[in-house]
Amino acid sequence: MLRRKFTEIRDRFRRMPDALRLVWNAAPNWTVIWIVLLVAQGLLPAATVYLTRVVIDDLVAAINNDLSANTLQPFLISAGLMAATLLLTELLNSIGSWVQTAQTESVQDRVKELIHAQAIAVDLAYYESPRYYDQLHRARQEAGSRPVSLVKNVGTFLQNGITVVAIVGLLLPYGAWVPIVLLLSILPAVYIVLHFNQKYHLWWEESTERRRWADYYEMVLTYSAAAAEMRLFNIGGHLKAAHTALRRDLRAEKIHLTRDQALGRLGAGLLAMVATGGVMLWMVWRVLQGAATLGDLGLFYQAFSRGQALARTLLGNLGQLYSDSLFLDNLFDFLELEPQVVTSGRPRPFPAALQQGID
Repeated sequence: MLRRKFTEIRDRFRRMPDALRLVWNAAPNWTVIWIVLLVAQGLLPAATVYLTRVVIDDLVAAINNDLSANTLQPFLISAGLMAATLLLTELLNSIGSWVQTAQTESVQDRVKELIHAQAIAVDLAYYESPRYYDQLHRARQEAGSRPVSLVKNVGTFLQNGITVVAIVGLLLPYGAWVPIVLLLSILPAVYIVLHFNQKYHLWWEESTERRRWADYYEMVLTYSAAAAEMRLFNIGGHLKAAHTALRRDLRAEKIHLTRDQALGRLGAGLLAMVATGGVMLWMVWRVLQGAATLGDLGLFYQAFSRGQALARTLLGNLGQLYSDSLFLDNLFDFLELEPQVVTSGRPRPFPAALQQGID
């Protein structure tokens, strides 16, 4: 079943290369800076975890040697490196926020330009077809938010992926089985993310027509153009009741999906806690046996717990990217529509003055 879910999500991401080209074409310079920042921000957390062990071991060594100036020097150097790493992390986070804002604004404007150009190019018959208009509605409705979400989630996914790989490298010296346990502890969460994002995707598509009706009712109830007719025919109450009923059903369905997903995540989180407790007991036993230092214990705890947290974050990004891929499907399917009424390559010129009637 898990294999089938991976196949489904792979098919769902078939538009991702097109999306990345869209991001690059919209803001190439900002994208280069963004990639460099992602690599640096991905490596810095692993550097912080590694320096934790160095700081603790240097502090223990200084305490065991009566805290003399010579024994404190290594601790002060490692503590300074730790402080510099944390400061650099904050600095890059601030720069990254600025760069991402500039990038996403450019992508957002580019997407709207493409939608506007296609809306002008398609045949008038397009606007008479409910199926095609659903397509336009889905593409246009989220054009303001999905490009921003796409850039943000792609960036976070790549950054956290780099950090996870670096943390796995820190855990490997303690045993090749440790990263395997880390991976196995998050597999239930993988299934939960894939399963419920697929269910949400199906619900979102199925409910498009009802959401459009709800938007229509709200428009008629609140726009000035329809105010006189509503009062003349006394239909305000009917439209309000219809909107309320639609929104009640949509709200209940979405809350039900979210509740089931929360319960699934709770179970997956409990399993991850059991795995963390087991490996930490093993590491404490090694410290008591003298096979590892307190610095090793600090590094191991931070690396394993942060690795699990990052893995769960990666899954969250994967789920968000799955949702973004729904928008991408709608966007690119809409942009690929070909008009059926094509202008002739050699049109007859329109005369300045009619010499005869129109046939």
